[in-house]
Amino acid sequence: MLLFFYLITPALVSLDLRESFLHGETEEERIDAMKVYIYRSGCTLQQLRVVVEEGEPEGRLKAKAAQYKEAFPTIPYIEVDVPECL
Repeated sequence: MLLFFYLITPALVSLDLRESFLHGETEEERIDAMKVYIYRSGCTLQQLRVVVEEGEPEGRLKAKAAQYKEAFPTIPYIEVDVPECL
């Protein structure tokens, strides 16, 4: 597991992270890892943005967003997106 998951962050309300940082081989394992992190941290997230690999098809982004929304019904704003180009 990554060091990220050992941090306690009860004041965290917004989180942007790359999906590749999540521990797990499958979508379900990555979501479970995020559930563990949120539970252990004691935070009340209001916004979650998950950045996936560049080149993900639009339909796949929508499916992933639906999975995260189902897994985290208490987070009002969830977005799954590709990296922003600078």
